[in-house]
Amino acid sequence: VSVGVKCIGIRDAGNESVDDRCVYLTFDDGPDRRNTSEILSVLSEYNVPAT
Repeated sequence: VSVGVKCIGIRDAGNESVDDRCVYLTFDDGPDRRNTSEILSVLSEYNVPAT
């Protein structure tokens, strides 16, 4: 698995109001049969919502 990070600036992600600090992450993996299920398993383990 390779990981690349690119910071292109900060902007509003939507119209919703957030009281706590939060981070929005995107995983652009394909989808791939192996990688997608591994990522979803880790997110589920830590109760991280994902769409």
